[in-house]
Amino acid sequence: MRTYLLLAILGSLLFGSCKKENPELPVGFYAYDYFPLAIGKYWTYQIDSALFDPSVSGHPFRISSNLVKTTMIDTFIDGSGLLNYVVEYAIMNQTTQQWEPAYLGRASRSVSEAFLDEAGRKLVKMTFPPVAGAHWDGTRYINQQAVVYISGEPIEMFKDWDPRIVSTDEPGTIGNASFDKILTIEFVDTESRIEKRLALEKYIRGVGLAYREYWILDTQLNTDERPWDQKAQRGFILTQQLMDHN
Repeated sequence: MRTYLLLAILGSLLFGSCKKENPELPVGFYAYDYFPLAIGKYWTYQIDSALFDPSVSGHPFRISSNLVKTTMIDTFIDGSGLLNYVVEYAIMNQTTQQWEPAYLGRASRSVSEAFLDEAGRKLVKMTFPPVAGAHWDGTRYINQQAVVYISGEPIEMFKDWDPRIVSTDEPGTIGNASFDKILTIEFVDTESRIEKRLALEKYIRGVGLAYREYWILDTQLNTDERPWDQKAQRGFILTQQLMDHN
């Protein structure tokens, strides 16, 4: 499975406007710039992934590393009247060193939430203002028990997702760079003897998504004490790190 296909299966607590009640709110209080939207904006990411399969017990059967570029290329108004931005996903051809368009997604933002639709699965990615500890219904547009297929194997990718804001406007390091304001969102972090679900994302204020880490894994080796990257039988591990943007 090519990296862009794996990406395609990726990527509510409502806060009403308080301006009338609190006219002293500082500029940028709602922090929409953690999820910037504008035609022409692009982000380039390093994507590293490992795919697992029951026939290759305990070992990733395919490891890949690619550059993926996301670019906002157009807009349209959806049925609810919300302005949507068309996002083109392109993967770097390692032979020709040229970007090859892979698929289209869409991103949008209301007063209180941010949305991302990848491969027809619309997720509520963020809530505004981003307050530490806030929870919201991130999967209300899809069924948490919906089955997706990784290398032909079924897995409930979105099981138990309950997004929360871990921290906001915090200094930190992503890769080799330091930033003053990072927003960290944990979509799920659950584990049993046969399942592991971890989805974590970090956003830089004024930039957008800078880091993503997903562990979506199943196993039938319920007495195996090895780490998940050794005992997983189906699913994937993915990391995505920002390399360039405008």
